[in-house]
Amino acid sequence: MRGLTSRNSPDAASHSNPPGPINSSARARATRLPIASANGRPVPELSFTDAELDRLAELLAERVAARVGTGSPWLSAHGAAAYLICPESRIRKLTMTGELPCHRDGRRVLYRREELDAYVRRGGALSP
Repeated sequence: MRGLTSRNSPDAASHSNPPGPINSSARARATRLPIASANGRPVPELSFTDAELDRLAELLAERVAARVGTGSPWLSAHGAAAYLICPESRIRKLTMTGELPCHRDGRRVLYRREELDAYVRRGGALSP
């Protein structure tokens, strides 16, 4: 695997940059990421160029977006609490007092992401 060098290998002492066809300016910008060892064995050190880190960030962002499910603008009370990083009881209290905009689908109470964002931008709930 390109860019994978063990700290304790004989090769690691002679090369401060990752092996592979990288031009000298890209080598100077390589970023080293140490990995912690759980079992006390020598741990490989990963080196990435800026372009490789950018590509990795893009791939991770795609995976996170797929898991979060940003497709639907609707959230349950549980989802709204996770979105605003607050307890679900706070969401329910703000809904009961009419401070937080919500929509009903039968018995279900739903919240739109855009309305939650607007609520926060307006200053949110006032502290007593």
